[in-house]
Amino acid sequence: MVKAYGAVDELVHSAGNDVIHDVGAGAIGGHTFTKGVYKWDSIVSMMESITLKGSATDVFIFSVASYFSTAAGVRSSWRARFGAYPIIYIWEIKNYIGCP
Repeated sequence: MVKAYGAVDELVHSAGNDVIHDVGAGAIGGHTFTKGVYKWDSIVSMMESITLKGSATDVFIFSVASYFSTAAGVRSSWRARFGAYPIIYIWEIKNYIGCP
């Protein structure tokens, strides 16, 4: 687990200027994400479902340096292109996850 966490952290840092920062000021419910590396230095809440839009080979990395919370029944949904579903998504939560 420690090696996996270190590998994800390295991916986030190696993305450099390509990292997308602070989407929704931490309130990400209702957002649609495309492939990429997303990072928040503040608290992130997902009180509504999110959509991941991409293909079977797209990678989504979400890095949260603080707390992450979600509401009951919230989910991630796929919006596929060409009938393929993105299957690679990684959450890196550095502090605390709060789920009902």
